[in-house]
Amino acid sequence: VAFTADGSEYKASGLVPGRPLNQYSLGEFNGYLRMATTQEQWTFEGGADTRNGVYVLHESGADLEITGKIENLALGETIYAARFIGPRGFLVTFKRVDPLFTLDLTDPQNPQVVGKLKVPGYSDHIQLLDENHLLTIGKDAVDTGSSAWVQGVQLTIFDITDFANPVIPKAEGKKFKVVIGSRGTNSEANYNPKAFNYFAAKEALAFPVDIYEEGMSTDPWDWGTHTFNGLIVYHVNAADGFTELGRIPMVTDDQASGGCFWNYYGFSRGVFIGDYVYAVSN
Repeated sequence: VAFTADGSEYKASGLVPGRPLNQYSLGEFNGYLRMATTQEQWTFEGGADTRNGVYVLHESGADLEITGKIENLALGETIYAARFIGPRGFLVTFKRVDPLFTLDLTDPQNPQVVGKLKVPGYSDHIQLLDENHLLTIGKDAVDTGSSAWVQGVQLTIFDITDFANPVIPKAEGKKFKVVIGSRGTNSEANYNPKAFNYFAAKEALAFPVDIYEEGMSTDPWDWGTHTFNGLIVYHVNAADGFTELGRIPMVTDDQASGGCFWNYYGFSRGVFIGDYVYAVSN
């Protein structure tokens, strides 16, 4: 679709195998559309057969033609997060552990996977912290061999300075990966990036979280004790990692859940204004 002074005008369309995860599964750069998809094929013998691909499309008349592709990526796994930023791409797939893939998209006819890092858990959302570091939110997980038990909310900084060898930085006394709570802990930011607010000018990150602690890692019914619901705020940068600055509770101990399932208390946002962060709920 082309945007004109009078509105919008249809230009071209195309098809790729599979389905995208969300809006971050697509990205445009220099006239090319990049798209990440997961394919699922069901068989009576083996259940679901999943595979992933990245496709580069270019406008040709009324068609969006595939000019380059990466297929059969992370067999048996599913895309949990994707991001295309300029000539670079990033994918996270998950089944038992989280492989982060780095993609070189400089040549639209020949996209390449150039790096991979496997870590426990997975990322739901990827964004740049700075030119050479990624900031992600997701979940920790315990690998059981054939599957995984999802745990608390996980924040991670990835160093992509060496694009072929992404790493989680390590430094004495500093945290570049943080797990919040235990099994049952959730954040709206796990599925809605609008709840994940990084304010670069203050190197501050705020997002809502519902925390359970001391739950058993492999018991589906044991979420432990509910300890917090509200906004959590971190200082974040590539040199120092994560430092928790404080929490703004949105629910007091004497407030009940109103009979709602999962103790739903409503959504909240962190809003930065000057030197303050405000927690706003509905």
